[in-house]
Amino acid sequence: MQKIKEYMLKKYKDAQKENGYWLNNMDEYLYTGVDNTKDYEKLVNSITAKEVQDFLAKLLKQNNEIQVIMTVPEEKTNKNSLVYLLNDDIQRITQTWKACRQTASDV
Repeated sequence: MQKIKEYMLKKYKDAQKENGYWLNNMDEYLYTGVDNTKDYEKLVNSITAKEVQDFLAKLLKQNNEIQVIMTVPEEKTNKNSLVYLLNDDIQRITQTWKACRQTASDV
C-alpha cells in the first residue's frame, strides 16, 4: 500500500507543474464546489488497506458490467492493394537491411 501512495503523491507533484491540472481543478471547483487540491497529500496518506478492501467489496456487490466490442472499420481497399502495401514495406526493410550490412562491412 505504501508504494501505491508514493506513486500517487509523485504523480500529484508532477501534475501540479502542468496547466491542465490547474484548469481541470478550477473547472471542478466552479461546477461542483469541490476543491481537489486541498489536503490531497493528507487524504492519500490517511487511506488504509481496509478502506480500499471495503470499497471494492461494495463496488463488486453491485454486479455492474459493461461489454465493449471493438471492431476495425472496413477499409475501401481490396486484397491486391494490401499486397502492394506489404510489398512496399518488404522492399523498404530489405533496402534498410542492405544499407546496414554495407555500413557494417565498411567499418
